[in-house]
Amino acid sequence: MDYTSLISNLIKTGEGKRLVFLSQLRMDTVAKNVCGLINEEGGDLLLGISSDGEIVGLKGATAKVDELSGYLNKHVQPNAPISVSLVKYKKHDLIWISVWEGAQKPYSFQGKIYARTQEDTSKANNEDLSSFILQRKASEFHWERQSLLGLEEDGLSIRQVEDSILLFERKNPHLRFSNDPIEFLQYMGLYQNGHFTNAAAILYAKNPVRYLPQAKVRLTVYADEKSSDSFLYDRLYESNLFQNIQDVFDYIDVLFGRSSYISGLKRTERQKYPIVAVREGIMNALVHRDYSKVSSTVHISIYSNRMVISNTGILPEGLHIADLKREHTSILRNPDIARMCFVHDLIEMLGSGTQRMVKDCKTYGLTDPIWKEDGDHLILEFLGLGIGEGVGEGVSEGVNDVVIEGVNDGVNDSLNRLITLINTTPGMNAKQLAIAIGKGHSTVERYLKLLRENMLIEFRGAPKDGGYFVLDK
Repeated sequence: MDYTSLISNLIKTGEGKRLVFLSQLRMDTVAKNVCGLINEEGGDLLLGISSDGEIVGLKGATAKVDELSGYLNKHVQPNAPISVSLVKYKKHDLIWISVWEGAQKPYSFQGKIYARTQEDTSKANNEDLSSFILQRKASEFHWERQSLLGLEEDGLSIRQVEDSILLFERKNPHLRFSNDPIEFLQYMGLYQNGHFTNAAAILYAKNPVRYLPQAKVRLTVYADEKSSDSFLYDRLYESNLFQNIQDVFDYIDVLFGRSSYISGLKRTERQKYPIVAVREGIMNALVHRDYSKVSSTVHISIYSNRMVISNTGILPEGLHIADLKREHTSILRNPDIARMCFVHDLIEMLGSGTQRMVKDCKTYGLTDPIWKEDGDHLILEFLGLGIGEGVGEGVSEGVNDVVIEGVNDGVNDSLNRLITLINTTPGMNAKQLAIAIGKGHSTVERYLKLLRENMLIEFRGAPKDGGYFVLDK
C-alpha cells in the first residue's frame, strides 16, 4: 500500500504522546521510545524524520528492518507485538514502527522502565510505576483474561496452537517453546493460574460455543434487497475464531467467484469483489466486537444490492466515525485476541485498515464503505456489493418451485438452493457448491446427480476446471 497520505498526516500532526520522530537509527534509543509507547497508549515511531518534521531519510534502511525487529522483540520485555516496516516517502526510505498499548505493564528495556509524555520519553518515576501496575491488575480482570472453568487441554485444537507457535517463532527467533502449547499460551497470557482464559477459548477451543455462546458468527444471503424469510443461505459458524475466519472467507470467495483475464499467453484471475475491503471489514468485526456480552453477535448479511457487517460494540471512546476515513490510532477492545491475529498476519497495527477499505472499493467502482452506530452495534455497509437483482424471482420460470418426486421436502429445499446458487454464480464445481450451502461433498454430489438426471443443470468444461450451469427450461 502507498502510505504517503498517512505519513503526511502524521508529520502534520507532529510529535506527541502517541507519535515519535527520530532522524537516526540507534537501537537503544528506538527501544526506549518503543518501551515508552507500549507503557502508555501505544502509537507510532517514524525513523528518518527529525523532531521538527524534516524528512532526512535513512541510508541502508532496507537491510536494517529485520535486525531492528529482532532487537526490539528480544530486548523489550515482556514480549509485545511490535510491527517494523520499511516505507517510501518522497523518494526517501523510512522505517515505521507501530505498537499497541501493552496489557502486561510495566514493560522494560535493559531492566529499565520508560514512560512517554506529550513531549518526550524518559525513565518512569514512582507515580508512573504505580499507574502501570494498577493498569496491569485492571487488565487481568478484563473479560479476555478471565478464567474459563471447564475448558481443558483436550478441548483445544492443539494443531492450531502449534501453527501459532510456528508463526510466532518466525517473528521472534530468539524465543522457543519446543512445541509446548501450554507454555506458549501461558507466555501469551492465555493460560493463567491453571486455567485457560476466555480469549484462549475464542481463539483455539474446538467447540467454543459450549462455553461462550457469543463466539458464533452468522452469515445470511437474502434473495432480494431486504431481510426476510426468503434467503438462499443461512448458517451459524460455531467453531473457534481461526476456523470461522477460514470458513467464512472460503464461502464468500465461492459466492462472488473470480474473473479470468487473458493477456497474451498468460491467464490471471482475481476476485469479483473487493477482497481487501471485505476481509478487513470482517476482521474488524471479529477482533473488535464486545465479547463480554452473552448476546454479542457478528452478522454478515448479503443482499441482492449490498453487504452489511454488524457487530456488537460501538467504537472505543476517543474514536469517531469520521476518523475511519483518515489516519487514526488503533484502540483495542480485545488486545489478546488482536495480538494472535497479528501473529497470523490477519491484521496490522497501523491505523490504515479502514483507508485500505476505501481505496479497494474505489478500485472496484464501488462507493466508499459506510459506517454507522446503531444502539450498541457498529454497522459497516458496502453498497453495490450484492449477488444481483431479481435472484428471489427465480432462476428461470418455475425453478424455485422444483419438486422431484421420491425425495423429501428437506432435500427438495436443498436442490432449489443449489439451482439458485448455480444460476447466481454459474461455473461452480461440486466442492465449491458444498462449501457454499454448508453440506458434505458426497451429499452435494448426490444432489447434483439428481438435478442432472432431471435435466435441470449440466456440467460444462473439463473435469478439473469445469463447472455447473442451469439449463434453460
